[in-house]
Amino acid sequence: STAAAEESGEKTSKKAAKKEAAKLEKLRRRQEQEEATRRTASISLEENDEFSNNYGDVTLTELQSSADPKAGKWIEAVEGKEWTDVSDLVEEMLESEVLIRGRVHTNRPTSNKLGFVVLRESGSTVQCVVSQSEKTKVGANMVKYLKQLSRESFVDVIGVVTLPKEPLTGTTQQVEIQVRKVYCINKS
Repeated sequence: STAAAEESGEKTSKKAAKKEAAKLEKLRRRQEQEEATRRTASISLEENDEFSNNYGDVTLTELQSSADPKAGKWIEAVEGKEWTDVSDLVEEMLESEVLIRGRVHTNRPTSNKLGFVVLRESGSTVQCVVSQSEKTKVGANMVKYLKQLSRESFVDVIGVVTLPKEPLTGTTQQVEIQVRKVYCINKS
């Protein structure tokens, strides 16, 4: 009976040791993953990005004070352009560059090179497409920037009006905007 108890105790301790080792391995993996996430997050979106002036956050204070140097890229982007209401975006405007402002209604990133954002303004919605390429002057970091925009974010978009390949069912406007520049307006 003593031998059986020792054997049982030995089995239990081997089992416990295996369990403990698995737990430590899991913890180590989780810490590695968190560290990798931290490193990725600490990389600036604008690092090594020749198109960094084409996107970013702008505060209300910066918008109200064009003398504020931080507002420079936004001021430079919108200067001399007229605002277009989302409800006015129609086929007759094809290939025109427009400046629109709205709230993010939905945000559907599909890859690191392509994403779709539906903007809403006063009940009208339009699909905005961001596609990485030299021609569009959109880099991978701008696609990443758009991916992190949350619903109801307040954004200004400059882009070209195009006709989608398939008719749109999820928006009021039947044209889409090929995004060239995007700025998110923050309260702070």
